[in-house]
Amino acid sequence: LPPLPEQKKIAEILSGIDKAINKILEAIAKSETTLTGVFANLDLIASSGKTATLGEVVRVQNGYAFQSSIFSEDPTDIPLVRISNISGGGVDISKSKRIPRGLAPSDEYKVNRGDILIAMSGATTGKIGKYQGDSFCLLNQRVGKFVFRPGSDSAAYATQLLLSGFLESRILAKAAGGAQPNISGKGIEDIDIPFPDAADQEKYGSAIKELLRVNSRRRILVEKYQHLKASISSDLLSGRKRVCI
Repeated sequence: LPPLPEQKKIAEILSGIDKAINKILEAIAKSETTLTGVFANLDLIASSGKTATLGEVVRVQNGYAFQSSIFSEDPTDIPLVRISNISGGGVDISKSKRIPRGLAPSDEYKVNRGDILIAMSGATTGKIGKYQGDSFCLLNQRVGKFVFRPGSDSAAYATQLLLSGFLESRILAKAAGGAQPNISGKGIEDIDIPFPDAADQEKYGSAIKELLRVNSRRRILVEKYQHLKASISSDLLSGRKRVCI
């Protein structure tokens, strides 16, 4: 228990970090409200009859039914993307099962940097994530990969619809009905999307992309502040480090 002036200084330091975190969280909430407004405008466009099916822009490549008997823990083998690896808008393969290189199937089941994936069954059905790893992975069954149709002028716009969460509730609604949510690639492709004119597609796509980019950086900053607070709290409250008054 340090002297009262030092206690007050410690509280001031930790409170300052909390204020910084709260300020960023408020900015995130404001951007999310703006994004909701963008979605509302897109719904109005759809209600006016300007729609297309998602399948007109992309097709869903289904994963391969790997046998669990060939799973490996060897870090030199190829990571396998399963539905549990998709979360938070990303794909985490840090604890992924692996497939021996000699048993890898054809290239259509490869997942490369920048690919957008979707969980197609279970509790995470409809969750979409973008793979940002440097090495390729393999696509397991019940995970879908969005493959943009050659020559599509709407790829950039559709990419932002997928990454923004705009389609997740629609996909989940279509997947409901059984003992657990489940959806096919064809079912995903049949979902209607707002399909404005080319100029408006670029406008909405750019707006969504910027909002997602800014909030992604803000969330990273919040995590850094949270880690900083945990580290400082441990040092100051244990007395390992003292505050000069």
